[in-house]
Amino acid sequence: MADRVSIGTRDISKRALYGTQISLLIFGVFFVSDLFYYLIRRTTFGLVALIISSVLLGLTLIGLMFSYSNYRTNKKSGARPLIEYDESKHSFVVYDLLSNKEIVIPDDKLVEIMFPTKDVGVVNINYINEKGKKTFASIGIGRKSEESEIRNLINRYSKVKI
Repeated sequence: MADRVSIGTRDISKRALYGTQISLLIFGVFFVSDLFYYLIRRTTFGLVALIISSVLLGLTLIGLMFSYSNYRTNKKSGARPLIEYDESKHSFVVYDLLSNKEIVIPDDKLVEIMFPTKDVGVVNINYINEKGKKTFASIGIGRKSEESEIRNLINRYSKVKI
């Protein structure tokens, strides 16, 4: 593995986790205030508001679990670079998060790399597989600001310019 060149860094991205925690806090406050309003007044409006806020609180809890799961997955794979180039095999090595395995892509089979439109997001890579079909791999979370540097490094090693 000494002949592998790291291309790009993987971001762990705590933003989504923080966002869902703040949403949980906000909907928790709404739920508690609606609960007190219903217990004091016992009106139909209070009951409807309590039901709506409890549903929103439940959905926010599900979102928090999903964000935490994504954060843990990203943290486990955070030590890996987005892409590696294996100089001895003349191929790119990526770790596909969807299939949870390492994929070796010959340097002439790489089609394109797609970065997020926002500052931080999911990075996908398109390539031609062994069967000759175009497929993609979700390789992790990356920063839009690193896109040109990563493309230049890929173009340095790839036979096909992206």
